[in-house]
Amino acid sequence: MRRPSRRGLIAAVAGLVAVCVVAVVVAVVVHSRPGDGDAGGGTPPPLGAHAADIQRLRVVPDGNPSRPTGYARRADGTSVALGVQNTGSKPTPQRAILMIRDDRDTSAPAKVQVVRPGQTVTALGVRVRVLRIWQMSDPDHNAIDIQVDPVAS
Repeated sequence: MRRPSRRGLIAAVAGLVAVCVVAVVVAVVVHSRPGDGDAGGGTPPPLGAHAADIQRLRVVPDGNPSRPTGYARRADGTSVALGVQNTGSKPTPQRAILMIRDDRDTSAPAKVQVVRPGQTVTALGVRVRVLRIWQMSDPDHNAIDIQVDPVAS
């Protein structure tokens, strides 16, 4: 039997190192994709197919939750405005500020509350359940997915 040459051994080790490097790069790329509300990525993925009472509210970049990014109907047919804001300069993980106000009477006081996933807020004739909070690497792209139902008066 021939003994392996030094060149062949070096080529085999180099090939093995190259395969390992490619495997590590693929693992890093796969695990750094935006995921379930983590801080990796630019914007949340599309909402996709959903029930009519599910919607995504974008964060108002200037931090003013009185600027609504969504609307919901009450049982009487009138609507409320919905808004969301980050919890401050350093966003609190899985927390956001939800605003619900009368769409016609903007002088009426709004219901403003810090919320987390799974929490339900009932105010002004609607029940809002927070499904998911998306906290992205750019806080201006944060959003929350909510389910909104009218509440019988």
